[in-house]
Amino acid sequence: MSTGPFVITAWSTVSPFGIGREAFESGLRSGRTTVQGPEAPHGRPPQDKACVVPDFDVRDVLGRKGTRSMDRVSGFAVTTAKELLHRLREPAETGVVLGCTGAVQAMRDFTRTSLLAERPFYVDPSAVPNGVMNCAAGQTAIWHRLTGPNATVATGRTSGLSALAYARRLLSHKRAGAVLAGAVEEYSSMRAWLEFRRDASATPTPLGEGCVLYLVEQAHTASGAPLVELLGVTSRVHPAGDVRSTLRSSLREELERHAVPPRRVWVACPSGAPGEHEAVASVLGNDALGRAPSLAGVGETGTASAAFQIAAILSLAGPPPGSVALVTSVDPGGLLSHALLRFPASDAEHSA
Repeated sequence: MSTGPFVITAWSTVSPFGIGREAFESGLRSGRTTVQGPEAPHGRPPQDKACVVPDFDVRDVLGRKGTRSMDRVSGFAVTTAKELLHRLREPAETGVVLGCTGAVQAMRDFTRTSLLAERPFYVDPSAVPNGVMNCAAGQTAIWHRLTGPNATVATGRTSGLSALAYARRLLSHKRAGAVLAGAVEEYSSMRAWLEFRRDASATPTPLGEGCVLYLVEQAHTASGAPLVELLGVTSRVHPAGDVRSTLRSSLREELERHAVPPRRVWVACPSGAPGEHEAVASVLGNDALGRAPSLAGVGETGTASAAFQIAAILSLAGPPPGSVALVTSVDPGGLLSHALLRFPASDAEHSA
């Protein structure tokens, strides 16, 4: 069994800034807003603002063949993967690990039809796959003819980090030559209502959507120069909502495990949960937190939020060679996760 090191050599995204890495980086650095009044084909949402991928139509982006029943979530994932696979010599052996909790609008619409139709079975059978959690990962593999392992993880806001941890295990056991790992989320009226009902008292952040995928490989067989080395991903349960002390102790253990002094962590990007900023600052100080770019332009991306945090880190210009980045994510369901990423020791320019 090989133990790495494991590296991210490329990444791409479909985001409210547009399709592709360049659109995301440009939008992030400009600080422009993507908030708009969303279309509401399934009923009026509780908020009149959202951050949606502009002018995204699955058939326009991927063509009409094979997309008749493809939903928006799968369309995001298939499109993002398309941007990365041309780099690989043997893409067929690539695995897919996608953070995804499914398309709640598709689930709701299918269930509603079964209740209101003249007969419960008078439903559109082609809509069944879109309501299944692993549909997007499966569609990505089918569309691009990938025969490596295919997995879906659903750990809420931390899903993007869980996907990276899963990818490391696949590579360490030689189950795949490379892995596309990341997460996807869609905006819909149903999702907006679920978030509103979960905490109607909170000042809502406009919901966002999109997909981020990373090409994760072992360093000695990588298809290109590494953007970052994935040192480790750790998850913890925070009992009774005690985020601050749980995250603080977990971070200290992780830094010690990888022999990383706190001063070597150049940038830290938290998810914004209560107590999270204070916990990170107590371990690293405030300088690292001050270097993280704002993700306000993409909105609250739910399941894909941790994956977008990593994308923001990789969009930074000029990190010190050999420095370390920290990404932390907290899900309201009681799970927290964090990842340590090390920039290359050389300051040579790498292309993704």
